Amino acid sequence: MRHLILFLSLLCVYGLLAQSPGAARDSILGEMYAAIMEQEDDEARMKASEAFKQELRSTLFKEGAFHHPFETLNMCKKTAPDGRFRIFNWNIPLSDGTEFYEALVIIPKNRSGMVDVMELKDASEDMDRPQDKVLRPDKWFGALYYDIIPFKKGGGDHYVLLGWDGDSPITNRKVIDVITLSGKNIRFGAPVFRTDKGTKKRLLFTYGEQLSMSLIYQDKEGRIIFDHLAPRESRLEGQFQFYGPDMSFDALNYKKGRWEWESNIEFKRKRTPKDKEFNDPRVK
Repeated sequence: MRHLILFLSLLCVYGLLAQSPGAARDSILGEMYAAIMEQEDDEARMKASEAFKQELRSTLFKEGAFHHPFETLNMCKKTAPDGRFRIFNWNIPLSDGTEFYEALVIIPKNRSGMVDVMELKDASEDMDRPQDKVLRPDKWFGALYYDIIPFKKGGGDHYVLLGWDGDSPITNRKVIDVITLSGKNIRFGAPVFRTDKGTKKRLLFTYGEQLSMSLIYQDKEGRIIFDHLAPRESRLEGQFQFYGPDMSFDALNYKKGRWEWESNIEFKRKRTPKDKEFNDPRVK
């Protein structure tokens, strides 16, 4: 009888793990994610990331996963303000000083709790002119996203994504991208950023690896505000490892489905530790 009770108890525990995320599964995911950074070479890190991704993907299909906090996962987890989708997003540091990015996007199907889970595949390494491309999930410009900003534009649901990219051993980038959802289909990039160099589908800002660049959204003003980057000397123009904030600010103002560039705006703000949150999450 005692063996039967124990067996039934184990079945109940297994059933709970299978039905929804919980502390035990969170712990497993946390350990698998931490193991990625503990590997000594690129091949081992990629294999560890693949194993973690498959376990996370399986978990995200479980009941309640969309709203589950996943507190043990010290990675980028962002939910759109309107609850339309959620992104799980992480980086893999490579031995050449570059980064490889992974992401899973969860889209609720209906109120029953069922979801679609889409994998994004980083194709940024050899991408030519990414500012001018609309991309599918299987050819994604990889980055770590830290803010999601809904905006209105005809045809689908549109959101600006603010992100960080460890571009090279000597440079970082901040990224302004767009994700568009139509049903369960998603696209990245849209011709909505009006600049003095024409309309762009995404914006990239490259600066020195030891520096930080502020890039934030001001909801009240309806604008994205960011440091203006410049070389420390005019003779270094075009050598982005020497670029950094010059104490002036630019902005993108939202107007009727577009984001319009404004240079040299009036803005005073004390910098906080949060400004450096996505300066460089790489293992040093």
